[in-house]
Amino acid sequence: MTELKSHVFFPTHRLLGLGNQGNAIHSRAAILSWKNIRLPGGGEARYLGVALMQMHEARTTVMVTHLSLSRSKRMLQIERIARAVMET
Repeated sequence: MTELKSHVFFPTHRLLGLGNQGNAIHSRAAILSWKNIRLPGGGEARYLGVALMQMHEARTTVMVTHLSLSRSKRMLQIERIARAVMET
């Protein structure tokens, strides 16, 4: 129903066979590739969604996540995200 024709869904877990819970990116720009990286921390699974996008003449990487509520787990997750940024 929008003009955002490109999209990718990054599942985090399945809900009783009824559907998936996760994060998504919707964009007018083309999504060229994507990956879903599991973040550390235990408990409810957290993931970092990474998408390579073509925006006009430039390519850019977009990331999306939902961090843990626990401060100590968030710190581990942020360290992993920082590594992912450096690898990009």
